[in-house]
Amino acid sequence: MKKEYAIYKGEKEIFVGTIEECMKHFGVRRKTVYYWACPANIRRADTGERPGRKKRKKERSGVKVAVRLWEL
Repeated sequence: MKKEYAIYKGEKEIFVGTIEECMKHFGVRRKTVYYWACPANIRRADTGERPGRKKRKKERSGVKVAVRLWEL
């Protein structure tokens, strides 16, 4: 069974597919898609903060977040 992920950038949904489809569409590695789905990245997207670094003005809008939907 393959899991589907919805990829968001800010409030906008930009892609939906399996992890392999996400990897191919964005040209990233598997662990990058997993990182987009991890709680730390989701908190970063919500707050716009990056621990130990200065805030960037457009940080919040530039963070991609993956949400696991369901199994096919």
